[in-house]
Amino acid sequence: MSRISLSEQISAVRREIGQRERVYPRLVSAGKKRQGEVEYEIACMEQVLKTLLFVQRHHEEIVKLATAKGESAQRSGVAS
Repeated sequence: MSRISLSEQISAVRREIGQRERVYPRLVSAGKKRQGEVEYEIACMEQVLKTLLFVQRHHEEIVKLATAKGESAQRSGVAS
C-alpha cells in the first residue's frame, strides 16, 4: 500500500467523525449502543483529529527532530 498523506488521514478522520455523528444516534435509539459509549467513541476520534492537526502544524519541526535523532521521516511514519 502506498503512503497516505497527513492531509488524507485528516480528511478520513473527519469523514469518520461525521459518519459516527449521523449513524450513532440511530444505534442508541435501537438499543444497540449506549449513549456514553457513543460519546466516548466520538471523543476518541475527535482527539485523533486534534493529534493529526497538531502533527500537521508542526510537521517541519517533527521532521527536524527525527532527523536529528538519526531517523528518516519516512521510517518514523511522519508523512506530509
